[in-house]
Amino acid sequence: MYCAFATIARIAASLNRDTIRAAAIDEQSPADVLHRLNAVLVGHGSPAFAGVACARLDLRRGSVAATVACGGHPAPRVLRANGVVAALGEHGSPLGVLGAVALTDRRTRLGSGDALVLYTDRLTEAAAPTVWTPEDLHMVIARAIGRTAQGIVDHLAATIEGPLREDLVLFALRVKPEPSDR
Repeated sequence: MYCAFATIARIAASLNRDTIRAAAIDEQSPADVLHRLNAVLVGHGSPAFAGVACARLDLRRGSVAATVACGGHPAPRVLRANGVVAALGEHGSPLGVLGAVALTDRRTRLGSGDALVLYTDRLTEAAAPTVWTPEDLHMVIARAIGRTAQGIVDHLAATIEGPLREDLVLFALRVKPEPSDR
């Protein structure tokens, strides 16, 4: 199962969505999916670019593995059931600008109660000119420990003070805790 999370500038969202869907049929690697999207965007010939985080979820025998690649998009965060927060992957190169881009897959196992959190940079830059550091972001996400996926999203959205100047997109996926973990 794939999940693509995109910040799109000056290009139809349908081109990105359709390209990702087609590539995901053939590719196991999120980085390979994003390489194909980059080739389409560069070949499109318009001055278009996109920031995309692409995650592949592998659900087998009660375990969840997440593999993520980012092209010009903030790296997702993993909120462990014990409250530890870590980046999964790196920002990567924006897509649609250059023919050759640096994209890398990063993989982790998500255990009982762990969550994968994806967000646009509007979360960390909403109070500009003050911008959250990675430590600030981790501290805010850690305060969502034990919440449902929707609870994590609601918690993050509630941290934004005042009106947003740009779009904010938040997504969380949480592995259901085992009954003995509750």
